[in-house]
Amino acid sequence: MALEGEWFRPYQICLFTLSPSLFVLSAELLSVLLNKLYGDLNFRNFYMHKNGPKINHLCFADDVILFTSGNRKSLKRIMRVLRTYEEASGQIVNKHKSSIILHPKASSRRTDRAARLTGMKKESFPFQYLGCPLYLGRKRISTFSGMIDKILARTRGWNNKFLSTGGGVDGAKRQHWASWDNLFFPYTEGGANFRKLMDIFKAYSGKQWWRFRTQDSLQSQFLKAKYSPRSHPVTVK
Repeated sequence: MALEGEWFRPYQICLFTLSPSLFVLSAELLSVLLNKLYGDLNFRNFYMHKNGPKINHLCFADDVILFTSGNRKSLKRIMRVLRTYEEASGQIVNKHKSSIILHPKASSRRTDRAARLTGMKKESFPFQYLGCPLYLGRKRISTFSGMIDKILARTRGWNNKFLSTGGGVDGAKRQHWASWDNLFFPYTEGGANFRKLMDIFKAYSGKQWWRFRTQDSLQSQFLKAKYSPRSHPVTVK
């Protein structure tokens, strides 16, 4: 049924505005239910150090990462929380798009038990999460090959679409080339106002370091517990 008329427009705007808020409220319910597991003696939390923060979930939009040990009781309590959330919110966890990740040296018996209790398939490192590769150990070119291929596919047609061919005196079209280093200058200095990736990397690294030193966030607590549990961060090599 199509509704028309001036009177419907304000309600339509309110509906679009309310929809994200309802999703946030339902996601908050899941977070509260998961946080209650901290008081359950049969649930084993995930932590890097005994003095560090205990983490059992991280949320990003409609994507959730759950942290727990692979024992039977902890997995059953996680799945019980998910079923409670499904009944309360009406949303269903898509197990076909979900997966479990265990330590590479985990036994096949523990892996099969986790897959059976959760109904999810096993995933191994490296893999893609939200478009970024997650891996263990040292960086390898093969790990980032998928990301490189996507960038090359996007830029392959730029030569014909975005480069100005210009017009010569004789009517022939010519391309104007410039030194790559000159493109980083501002427009007023004859450049293209590009920013160097290394400068961006240094700026974000400095920002992360400042937050690590000055803010008591979950990320800073986790990094301190992992890399400098007994000494000052500056003295750690």
